[in-house]
This record gives sequence, structure tokens and C-alpha cells, in this order.
Amino acid sequence: RLGVSADVIVELPFNTPVEVRGVKVTVLDANHCPGAGLFLFELPNGQRHLHTGDFRFHPRFALCPVLSSLPGAIHTLFLDTTYCSPEHDFPPQADAVKFVGDLVQSNAFANSKTLFLFGTYTIGKEEIFLTAGRAAGKVYVHPAKKKILECIELSPSDKALLTTEATASRLHVVPMGCISFKHMALLLKMNRGRYQTVVGIRPTGWTFAGGATGSGSWGGAARSSGKSKSEGVAKALGVTRQEKGPLVIYGVPYSEHSSFPEMRKMVELIKPAHIMPTVNGNNIHKRHEMLALLTEDR
Repeated sequence: RLGVSADVIVELPFNTPVEVRGVKVTVLDANHCPGAGLFLFELPNGQRHLHTGDFRFHPRFALCPVLSSLPGAIHTLFLDTTYCSPEHDFPPQADAVKFVGDLVQSNAFANSKTLFLFGTYTIGKEEIFLTAGRAAGKVYVHPAKKKILECIELSPSDKALLTTEATASRLHVVPMGCISFKHMALLLKMNRGRYQTVVGIRPTGWTFAGGATGSGSWGGAARSSGKSKSEGVAKALGVTRQEKGPLVIYGVPYSEHSSFPEMRKMVELIKPAHIMPTVNGNNIHKRHEMLALLTEDR
């Protein structure tokens, strides 16, 4: 599919050091898309470097034996800086996922006349549509998408949720670009009589619209009112809503990259001697700006 010969691909195990041309390489879970890893490189001269690749920080990183042994020992942290700006303080993944699960079961949409579309990439965002499926039944995926999902070791119960029959489910997985009023209107026209409403879910951190401030306040913001299906919770989470007649698009800030406060937590955990931004650092001034933000108060 990618045009790369299988002869040049070497599968690396997680949490197990492997020597590659004299360099010890250890891959750790990056909490990103399936298979994504943090790469720890230990050089013959004793230097150690950690490359996060794309990653989403999680508090469990502090419990990882390898990561917890690294503070002060890393020469350079190559850091995913996709959202390296203070306004990118979106909620934990669990809160965004819960919002979608509640939405699918809400009184407004819990009927057979509502079609849900879940935007995804080739891989990634699986937890969003699987959570919806666990709450409301089968999930339609294109046969090509199903082949990809069969490669990522889903649980038997999650595999059983998937169907390639579009009429067997009102929950459809689609490419992210299909979450648009134009495409949704076309689908509604093609399914006239079957559906009356189409709801699109666009799960990405770029949709974040403010919400609670301060990374310590998220749990309360998502649950304090007790109205998990209310507009108040959507606002607290920074969810956006666009409506055009029978078409509704929710921008859900479910990100598989770290929020800005989470990046700072990663820096605090690792305590590297140097940091190299790997995203949006295309000039020295931008890199210096990001480094100042990441290391402020350190």
C-alpha cells in the first residue's frame, strides 16, 4: 500500500532494547495512533536521546520503568511540538471520547433516522468510533478500512462491531475530508427516506474552542454539572457545533498529539539537557520562542 518493500522493514518490539549498528534502540508506547512509538537511542559514547515522534503525553508515562529512569540523563529530547502554544489546552482524550459516546445515545440523536459520520485518517481516531459502537451497535467501515483495522490487534469484541454493509449501521467511518456540509447533504439525498439527520464528528485538536483553562481543571469541567449530554459540557470541553438544516457538525477536540500543558509535563518528566522541536520549528526564531514557552519557570 505504501510502496515500500517488505524486505527493508524491520519490526521492533516495544519495551525491549535492540542493537542497530552499535546503537541501542528501545521503543516505548507513544499513546498516538496504533504502532506509534517513542524512540530511545543510547549511543556508544554514552549519550542518550529520546525522540517522541508524534505522541500524546499521559500520566502513566511517569510509571514506565524506562521513562522514569531518564530524568537528567537525556542529552536531547526531540519533541513533538504540533500544539506548542498556550491556547492549545484541550481536554484529556477520555473526556472527548465520553462526550461522543453520550452524544450518540442522547435523546436528540438516539433514533434510527440519524446517520453519524466519524472522520478518521488511514490510522488513528479508532477510540472515537469504537466507543460509539460499544454504545449503539455496529459500525460501518469501507472494506479497505476494515483490512487496515484488522492489522492493529483490536479486541475480539471490537472486531465484532465492524461491518462492511453500509445499511447495517447508522454509524459510518469516513475520511476526515468527508465531514463537510456538501458531502453530508449528498449522503442525505442518496439515503432519502432512511435518514432525516446527518451528524458529522470531526475529532481533532484543531477544532478546540477554548473550554476550561488550566490542565488541572478538566475532570471537573466534564462532570461537575452532572449533565453529560448538555451544551454546558460541550462548551466546557471546547466542542464546536455547526448546523445547517438537518446537518450538524461537531468539532470534538480529541487529539492524538499532546496539548501544550502536556508537552511541558513531558519536559518536566524527562528533564533533558537540550530540546529540539520537531514540528513548526522551521526557523531559529520560532524554535527559540517554543523553547522559551516549554522551559518557562524551569
